[in-house]
Amino acid sequence: MSSRPHPVLQQPWFILFLIALPYLLSTFLRASPSVMAVELAQEFQITVSQLAPISGLYVLAYGLMQIPSGVLSDVIGARRTICLLLICMALGNFGFAMAESLGLASIARGVAGGGAALVVPCLVILARTFKGREYTRASAVLLFLGNTGVAIAAAPLVLLISLLGWRALMCSVGVICLVFSLAFSLVIPNDLPERSGPQAHTTLTRIRTVFTTRGFWPLAFVYTCITGMFFSFTSFWWGPLLIQGCGFSQQTAGNMIFIGSLPLLAGIPGIVLLADVLRSHRKALQSLLVVACLVTLLQGLFIGKLPAWMMTVLGGSFVLCCGTGAVVFSATRSLVSDEVVGTATGCMNAFPCLVTGLFQSLFGWVLEAALASGNDIATAYGRALFVNAAILSAALACALFLMRETYPKN
Repeated sequence: MSSRPHPVLQQPWFILFLIALPYLLSTFLRASPSVMAVELAQEFQITVSQLAPISGLYVLAYGLMQIPSGVLSDVIGARRTICLLLICMALGNFGFAMAESLGLASIARGVAGGGAALVVPCLVILARTFKGREYTRASAVLLFLGNTGVAIAAAPLVLLISLLGWRALMCSVGVICLVFSLAFSLVIPNDLPERSGPQAHTTLTRIRTVFTTRGFWPLAFVYTCITGMFFSFTSFWWGPLLIQGCGFSQQTAGNMIFIGSLPLLAGIPGIVLLADVLRSHRKALQSLLVVACLVTLLQGLFIGKLPAWMMTVLGGSFVLCCGTGAVVFSATRSLVSDEVVGTATGCMNAFPCLVTGLFQSLFGWVLEAALASGNDIATAYGRALFVNAAILSAALACALFLMRETYPKN
């Protein structure tokens, strides 16, 4: 006879606290290459610019694992999926710590990146634990903690690297991942839903069920545009735009990016509150897209003509509008049944990860074409920003005319 878990372990907010720990760890580690860049370059006797594969393979593996992690959450349960991903992340960190070449280090980081795709099974557990608007708030807390992990990663990592060295630190992280995996297998209750029919027996059937769900594709298009644009802008083009397009120094641009990134932390719970006030996911996303389009246009029109504080405000306003994950995942949850909620969440989260590179390349192509036509650098960046605004406008049109309302009625 199976023993029942302690009542405290079945409390929804206690479960949220538990799953937030490994997710916070995964986002914390995402920032580690930038902090360890100098040490890694010295260790492998290369330049810092040659470290790109270490970050690139991590992000690629993370994006490619979104759908598989969602399908696994539906097939074997999100709890077991998290345990497997934590083991994968541990192996990746052990391999990274023992790597003697850049190639082996990059492969190990790719393994760790695949294991770091914890957000989908974590959201699945929340979807099966919280209902209605409570799920939206719980997912907002989870995403807030994850982004806080990225924001606070630098200082503790610098201290730990100075105390332990980067190899010992990565080994320690691997051990922590294994401890988390064991704890999850023992503490988190079974999360598999009751099967209501044969429609979700195979992986392809699950994906087909999600892809043919009415309302999925308009929501996916909106989320892909705004989140892919956010990743493209903040992870690469924001710095060059401020330095080359506006003429700010590298130090000033770095300070502007740091301050401009902070509104994301307020935006995640703030957007959930906005949806509750409007009692509409659709209207909340429409409002955010209007603001995102306007600030992107203003940046393009007045690039090189505005002071640093104004460009920081515009950049921060755009970042504020991009914390839509909790609302979008809640909308996704409303569209599908419990049997495919993992697959649906994984598919929704995969698209922005996979198109970020395309958006980054598109920005670069427009910039190069404008420069080749004889325009100055500020005008060229302005043209590229206009293309970004056009993509956001397409997302706004989709939200206005095609997107379904998914706000829970209960």
